[in-house]
Amino acid sequence: MKKVTIIVLILSVATISISRAGDPLNILGLENYAREKAESLLDPVADSFNSILNSGIYAPTSAKRINIGVEVLTLYPLKNEGVLTNAPVSAIPFPLLFAGIKLPILPVSAFMRAIKFPIEYEGEKPLIIGGGIGWEAWNPPVIPLKINLVLSYHLLKDFPHLDANAWTGTVITTLSFPKIKAYANFGYGQAKVTAKNITFAGQSVAEDFEVTNKNFRAGFGIDLGFIPSMGINFEYNILPSSVITASLMVRF
Repeated sequence: MKKVTIIVLILSVATISISRAGDPLNILGLENYAREKAESLLDPVADSFNSILNSGIYAPTSAKRINIGVEVLTLYPLKNEGVLTNAPVSAIPFPLLFAGIKLPILPVSAFMRAIKFPIEYEGEKPLIIGGGIGWEAWNPPVIPLKINLVLSYHLLKDFPHLDANAWTGTVITTLSFPKIKAYANFGYGQAKVTAKNITFAGQSVAEDFEVTNKNFRAGFGIDLGFIPSMGINFEYNILPSSVITASLMVRF
């Protein structure tokens, strides 16, 4: 019961933080510019979603057999560029619930992550959903080092005037010690954001348009297993933007 209470508390605090931030994206502000200028202003948003939706991959793939948990991915500091120039916050937290499973025979794992925010933005409740698959490419029995390859894909839907999707391929190298694991990740990811129903300056017809951000990814983290059947994870991604992830999970 205590484990469930902690998970709910983390989710509640993160959601309240987002609600107080309001809507920092100001997508409709793109209407004041020509299309070419609007695309350049929206690129920082694509960069942010590339960072957020492609981070925190380690925790869901760390199941012994099954794991269930929550993680909070925080974009910090928020880049005050483009449509984010006048953002009223310096950080945006994204809580995600996740579940992962490791197949009993093959060196393969799979996971799903999702959250439906209870806070409405202009009558809509944003949804993040996605998942991925991991392959244990190298795990020699004589040294405590293993390498996992992970492919993942996520969607952001029902966000006012904006849709986003992101995919990444990540290599995770983990060094294991008793009760502690340290790891580093490196990969390549892409995010595509679609601004919806925008009427550009000099045009009379509203339209959608897309901006794509492609970047290498890199980060490192630590996984703590001092409590039986429970894991605590902290991760810091430095590319393409700074994202701090904290995870709490139950492992079976």
